[in-house]
Amino acid sequence: MANEALEIDAAHITPHVTLGEACLALGQWQEAAAILEKGHALQPQEAMTLGMLAGARVRLGDRARADELLARMGNDPQPLIGRVLYHWVCGEKEQAADAYERAINGRDPFALVFASAPLDPD
Repeated sequence: MANEALEIDAAHITPHVTLGEACLALGQWQEAAAILEKGHALQPQEAMTLGMLAGARVRLGDRARADELLARMGNDPQPLIGRVLYHWVCGEKEQAADAYERAINGRDPFALVFASAPLDPD
């Protein structure tokens, strides 16, 4: 369905994020990074895309690009779930849990969306 959405409107970020997230869940780091780079180009400050893309770059051994993306995200990303997604992709469960708690306390609406998501890329 996300592929069809891209065919209809490749200038919208949502299909890029959805496809990128699916590739990450399957451990397809290169494919995820390519798709998420396109989404990032559409909305450079969007923290969910930044987090997933930075995580994919870490998995690919491109720490310099990941650090650049994390710097852009900052310490108070919007939405807060962006930092959770970064740690999830990197396989950093403790850090992801800490960031998730912060997202809950910050009333990030995406904390509810991801509450029952099977996030385990390993």
